[in-house]
Amino acid sequence: MRSYSDSMIRAHDRVVWEIIGSSVPGPYHINKGISNQDAIGWYQKDQGKLPLILSVADGLGDEMFSRSAKGALLAVEASLETCTRHIRKMEWWTKKGLRNYLLKEIITCWKHKINEDLTSHPLSPDELHQSTKYVQHYFSKNQGTDENKIEEFIRSFPYSTTLITVIVTTGIIHILQVGDGDIIIVKQDGSVHEIFPRDLDCGRVVPLSYPDVAEASNVCKISVRREKPLIVYVSSDGYSAGYDSMKVRFDEIVAYEFHSKIQNFEISDIQSALPDLLTDISQGSGDDTTLGIIVGDRDKIRETPLKLKTLMGIEEEIKSVVVEPEKERNPDSDLCTIDESKERSRSVHEGLG
Repeated sequence: MRSYSDSMIRAHDRVVWEIIGSSVPGPYHINKGISNQDAIGWYQKDQGKLPLILSVADGLGDEMFSRSAKGALLAVEASLETCTRHIRKMEWWTKKGLRNYLLKEIITCWKHKINEDLTSHPLSPDELHQSTKYVQHYFSKNQGTDENKIEEFIRSFPYSTTLITVIVTTGIIHILQVGDGDIIIVKQDGSVHEIFPRDLDCGRVVPLSYPDVAEASNVCKISVRREKPLIVYVSSDGYSAGYDSMKVRFDEIVAYEFHSKIQNFEISDIQSALPDLLTDISQGSGDDTTLGIIVGDRDKIRETPLKLKTLMGIEEEIKSVVVEPEKERNPDSDLCTIDESKERSRSVHEGLG
């Protein structure tokens, strides 16, 4: 006799899974002649089928991080390459294994790519001075670190970036988060969940370049054998920075803004419109804005209304929480003092898994 779980897995196999995404430069960087510091990429071997991988990176963008745009691109490449190699076996890994093996291998791959880039494009004297000065200041507060780690940090520091990677397999969603950004899931009943809420975050952005960064990162493993998510959103912090999170839940804003579009339009049409939509959104924060969307069962999505807890009188509420852009606001300014005055602490929140 066929079991309930077997029939559910077969039903999941019939769902067409799609990924779309885009990244746009924010007004601040456009006005300054600075390139987009974000990057996005995804992998899906068989169109419409699981497994799939989505990665979003946000280069820190300040003058100290002169190569962060390149660092974000290399982070996405490293993540997709590493996860693709292990995607068939990671379903059996624990969260500890994801952190200590998969994430650390991604970081190693990223640093290898940096070394390759530096071979053809060495740091300028000014870049080397800036990086060495910061790294020496950092290590003056951290005892017992060897010279190899110091040299490695100096080389990777200008490439500093955050990274989020979501891997969806037939039974598990794996989520890795280094630094900030947002991961939002719409469940089968229409409820909306933010995987790593901001109030449980460490408070400071700890990028890929930092020594032992894996210990300061968030890892989540969610079993979805019987109930796949309808939609997964992954965004850089340029999206959420455009809203006042004290008034309304950001996860519900994202879900509301895109749910009806996914219900009523072809995914290819949403992909075509996404750059313009994100350009409008970026006006609130002034920052580069990136969004990736994993779309599951379209039939179920069409028949499932969202369950929203904080948005009442939607249109008026959305308008009231948009942050008015400040004149010449630097969206990178909050990232310039990364962890200088605090010892890094690992977030106690491990997601929903």
